[in-house]
Amino acid sequence: MDCKCGLIFVFLLVVSVSFVSSAAYPEPFDNDGAFVINVHDDGKFQEEKDCNGKGCFRDDYCYPKEYRLGEEYCDKDPYYYDEYGIEVYKFLNQSQTGSYCGNDYECLSNVCSEEICINRTEEINRQVNAKVEEIKQNITNKIDENLDELNKDENVSVTEKSIIEKFLNWIKDIFS
Repeated sequence: MDCKCGLIFVFLLVVSVSFVSSAAYPEPFDNDGAFVINVHDDGKFQEEKDCNGKGCFRDDYCYPKEYRLGEEYCDKDPYYYDEYGIEVYKFLNQSQTGSYCGNDYECLSNVCSEEICINRTEEINRQVNAKVEEIKQNITNKIDENLDELNKDENVSVTEKSIIEKFLNWIKDIFS
């Protein structure tokens, strides 16, 4: 009795580990159940294989929707429905920088921001430049405030005011 329980436990453990590991990472799956269909494409009929509505077929494998392969991705929206009502999905080319997108995987750069494919480096540079400009503006504004306070302060001599004013203006010029 104990031996059978042990075997059942090991079997369940192997099945559960196998299920968890395969669910964690989207990978191509076997073409079990894949079948040949005729597709009307630009007036031509051609033979293609299908993944029974689970993804895109390529090189004897079915790839999950949204899977990136080279410079293509398996579209999450069906390309068409076959004669049995099964969704058929298609690999599409990833878009260049500046093109419309709905998801990161649709872009060659893998970055879709506000429905536009953007270049990661250009976006980082844009954000850094914007932050630098903001900091420069804050410094300039603070110097202007200090100059105004300096001019209102009657306890500071004209000579001291002149030296401090020249120094603050020099710093302001650096950030302008």
